[in-house]
Amino acid sequence: MKRLCLLRHAKSEWGNAAVEDHDRGLNERGEDTAAFMADFMCENGFTPDTILCSTAKRARLTLGPIQEKLGNKAQVSIEDALYLPMPDEILERIHDIPDSAETVLIISHNPGLEMLSIELMQCEKPTQARVQFEHFPTASYVVYEFDCDCWSDISKGKGRLMHFSKPRDLMES
Repeated sequence: MKRLCLLRHAKSEWGNAAVEDHDRGLNERGEDTAAFMADFMCENGFTPDTILCSTAKRARLTLGPIQEKLGNKAQVSIEDALYLPMPDEILERIHDIPDSAETVLIISHNPGLEMLSIELMQCEKPTQARVQFEHFPTASYVVYEFDCDCWSDISKGKGRLMHFSKPRDLMES
């Protein structure tokens, strides 16, 4: 069995128009949410052994609290190909993950993560998946399990949805 976790980066700052998109950091709410989500992941048994993260500053800052919690328990790879990728590009990268990894966390961006979340979900009606992920705000978190031993076998429509949360919902409860 393989477990795939998808995390959209936390809320970014928009205050300075001179800053390139790739170089935008997190705003205060984003920093708080990133720390909260790191705690949530680790406290709820979703601890990754491999993390793939976009090179964008806001994604790397979202990763920071997770790395602090995990120490050196997870192998981390910062990858330019995860900056604004489309679903098929993310899926191609998933297929290249070494099979020794059991739980993988990908920190990336929309629209690719939301689209991939919809495409991976095992469901009888395609609209069911679209409704499930109708609003995929920053720091949304999805966990899928796949009945396979190889990452190259991960395919659309085969993911068993184990968890989906929006940080605002979690933080209010």
